[in-house]
Amino acid sequence: MITIFEYPKHEPDCPSGQIEFLVFYDKVKNLVDFYNFSLKNYNSLMKEKQFELDNIENTIKEIDGIEGYEYEYKMFFEVGILGKQECYLEFQKMTLIVFLYSEIEKLIDNLFDILDDNSSEQKINRLDKKLRLLVNNEIAKEIVQNINELRKLRNELVHAYDYWYSSDKTLKLDGNEYENLNQIDDSLLGQYIEKVLYAIEILEEHTT
Repeated sequence: MITIFEYPKHEPDCPSGQIEFLVFYDKVKNLVDFYNFSLKNYNSLMKEKQFELDNIENTIKEIDGIEGYEYEYKMFFEVGILGKQECYLEFQKMTLIVFLYSEIEKLIDNLFDILDDNSSEQKINRLDKKLRLLVNNEIAKEIVQNINELRKLRNELVHAYDYWYSSDKTLKLDGNEYENLNQIDDSLLGQYIEKVLYAIEILEEHTT
């Protein structure tokens, strides 16, 4: 489960008073809630599947002179469980990361009117230039660095997903490398989301 601080931390009022930030914080909260809800459902499903598997194993033990196909069915069922364990959690994390960046990109578009750019990298570059006109270089660098790291991770998920298990590609998150999403636990994801939200909070405080 992922736990994050409530944003904005200045409730009941947003420091900027801009509706774009209030909408963004609400979307992120709902996104995390959806992830946790999905995880609860996944855990319930795994308990059900384990119960079914236990029943299959008990049935096999009770039958005398069992034929081979019962064992084959048990193996097939186990493979199905392993597939869900691998894919479901990965899909949940992909959904969280992809939609999180989409919300950030939408916020940036609304604030800085850079909808005309053709790529996420171009948008980041223009954001960097605009921020340096509003805040000092160190603050601009921190904001852009946190957002850009999420952008790169999102791009890896979207464009290179099919190649993870057939190459030496790794996912980079907060200075560390991972072979796949399932190596990134909820605690790390929560810390990373907090880091991104902190960047948005700095953006709010200095650009309004």
